[in-house]
Amino acid sequence: QKAKGSMVWFYVSIVILLIIVILAGIMPMFRVLALAYLVVWYLTCAKRQVHYIKRNQINYEKKDWGKALLFGAAGYVVLFVLNFILFFALTYANVVKLPKSIIEESSAPVVTQLIQTQLNLESSCNSVTITDEISSGVYNAIANLDDGTQINLIINVKGNNLYINVPPQ
Repeated sequence: QKAKGSMVWFYVSIVILLIIVILAGIMPMFRVLALAYLVVWYLTCAKRQVHYIKRNQINYEKKDWGKALLFGAAGYVVLFVLNFILFFALTYANVVKLPKSIIEESSAPVVTQLIQTQLNLESSCNSVTITDEISSGVYNAIANLDDGTQINLIINVKGNNLYINVPPQ
């Protein structure tokens, strides 16, 4: 009966801890729930076990904490290193080399927004044509506007983001 109760506590604990992690991610004030859960667990389960050991005078060999703490610290170091590597890999590397046709298609609406808001022109961009690649991910291009004019552009691709500059014409 006690073993069955312990298993129920185990499964309920997993569900509750997942809920606490999700809620704490949404609203940090829910972190208090983890402490409240720990207190409830101690009062309902752990305290009973401590009394049982003291009452029956059970002697057991205490194990050293050094190895467990070392593994825990090593886990944090590995997690930090992996996060560091992943951060720089995703931030500073062109993860996917976009085809020129996709860059051209994706640039047209951005160029329209640019020329209307920053250059105060009434025109729209019909198409963008990449003329050459200056360096890896940096392109010279020409924007063809609906009024027949053309504007020179510099398109910089970083990851999946496009940065478009309109140099002085």
